[in-house]
Amino acid sequence: MPAPADPVREPRPYDLRAAERLERATVEAVLAAGRLHLQGRLASASNATFLALAELDGVTLECVYKPVRGERPLWDFPDGTLAAREVATYEVARLLDWPVLPPTVFGDGPFGPGMVQLWVEDDPECALVDLVRPEAIPPGWLRVLDAYDHRDRPVSLV
Repeated sequence: MPAPADPVREPRPYDLRAAERLERATVEAVLAAGRLHLQGRLASASNATFLALAELDGVTLECVYKPVRGERPLWDFPDGTLAAREVATYEVARLLDWPVLPPTVFGDGPFGPGMVQLWVEDDPECALVDLVRPEAIPPGWLRVLDAYDHRDRPVSLV
C-alpha cells in the first residue's frame, strides 16, 4: 500500500511551559497556521470543543479548537458567529491592554475553520471567579454583580 501524500505526523511531546518562552506573535502564528492534532473532546462544552496540539516549525502548543460547523445556534446571535466573536473579544482585550484572555485566533483544523485558543492550565490556588460577602472583596478583584444567596444573605460575584 503506498504511503499517503501528506502523512499525519504525531506531534512532539507537549512542553507545558513552551508558550511562556515565546513572543505573543509567535504563539498566535502557531495557533493560526499550525497543524492541529486533536487529543480529545471537551465533553462538557455546549459546542464541539476539542483539546488539540498546534504544531508549526518545530513549536508545539496545547490549544482549544472550536470549529464553526460544531457551533450550536443561539437565539440572540446569527448562526456560525461564535468563533469570530471569541476572536474579536481577544482582539479588543489585547488592544485595550487587558491581559485577561489567552491568545485566540481564527484557524483551520480537521473539522474546518474555527476558533483556536491557547490552552491555559487551571491553577487550583488561583480562583478566577468567586462569590464573597460584599465587604470581603479581595484587593484587586472586580465586582461583577451583587445578589442574594439561598439564605437571603448579600453576596458579590467577583
